[in-house]
Amino acid sequence: MSSSVSNFNPQALPEGTRLGDYKIISVLGGGGFGITYKVIHVSSGSLVVIKENLPSEIAYRDWSTLEVVPFMRSGAQETYRWSLSSFYREAQTLSKLNHRYIVSVYEAFECYNTAYFVMPYIEGVDLLEWFQNSGTHAQLAGHLEQYFLLLLEALDHVHAHHFCHRDVKPSNIMITKDGSPLLIDFGAARDSTSEATRTVLATIGYAPIEQLESHGKIGPWTDIYALGATFYRLVTGEEPPLAISRVRNDTIRHLSQEKRLLTLHSKTFLRAIEFSMRLNEADRPQSCSELSRFITTPEPSPPPHNKHVEIISPAENKLFSPPNSNTHIPDGDEAPFLSQWPLILAGIMLILAGILFVALQSRDGSNLSIITASCCLLIVLACLSKYYFSKQKKQLPRQNKPDSL
Repeated sequence: MSSSVSNFNPQALPEGTRLGDYKIISVLGGGGFGITYKVIHVSSGSLVVIKENLPSEIAYRDWSTLEVVPFMRSGAQETYRWSLSSFYREAQTLSKLNHRYIVSVYEAFECYNTAYFVMPYIEGVDLLEWFQNSGTHAQLAGHLEQYFLLLLEALDHVHAHHFCHRDVKPSNIMITKDGSPLLIDFGAARDSTSEATRTVLATIGYAPIEQLESHGKIGPWTDIYALGATFYRLVTGEEPPLAISRVRNDTIRHLSQEKRLLTLHSKTFLRAIEFSMRLNEADRPQSCSELSRFITTPEPSPPPHNKHVEIISPAENKLFSPPNSNTHIPDGDEAPFLSQWPLILAGIMLILAGILFVALQSRDGSNLSIITASCCLLIVLACLSKYYFSKQKKQLPRQNKPDSL
């Protein structure tokens, strides 16, 4: 981790100060929670970054000893002791984090009555500086949306280890030389269940309302608000309104309704920022993965426009609709072939009667031929009668069945 510009800080350790096997080269930056130094590891000659725990609201540097000392006012010493032990303990836990978008923590140690993180030295600039100097808003809009998702992934990894960063803001997000986002400065990171004083651990403007309360409910939603506020700053060019001021008069802009922003960003991305910055923590996404799904899950496609689609009812669809109670299916009497069966049978029996009569008459001339022929003729008569009555029935008017109730 590095910054392209050195920064003066009146509480910073002087150049050349030794911290064990490390020697300070310059000051990289600082804030309300501590100071960051560019440092050389004397034994190996490699450059690293060290973050010093120095909460300026409750402690100062004693220049006679270079030690960090809590103020004498009520509660300051107790809060500082908690801050020191918690910082050191959680530094050890954070050193176990291994994620490509989170700065590595090599080790943690105590010196000068305070605690320190050791991190890699990486060339890059903070997110705001990158945005202001790398192109136009239109050129960088797509990168912003991608960085938002990647940082959600990084924060989700932090939260999975039961920690909250608690100081997400543009200056704590670095864009490295290879264009990757990097979440840095875990000096304010605390266990998400901790109930110690919160006002020391918040950057006004990027901190949600619960972080400004002494017993606010801190959780993943707290970092989500800060990330939303960070991208609100980039998208609008304005500092996010103070959370405490929004309680009475919420002046936050409705990004997803601004036509200019909609020409640069997707509506879903702008809505995600608004979703992140809701005042009540219960109304925000409760996890980074929930917010990621909100962004990446496509909304249902609208029905096609300017296309007339003719809908054919089942009654009109003669090809696919099944038969219903009003559909006439011919019975055996009306089928083209079966309706002629009496005539066909009569013809066969008449021919058979003639053949049998001639054959039997020529054989013995007995009355058997007459009897056989008479039987065949009776069958023929019956067939003709059947055909006649079926034709009569067909000519009668067909009665429709009543509609079913």
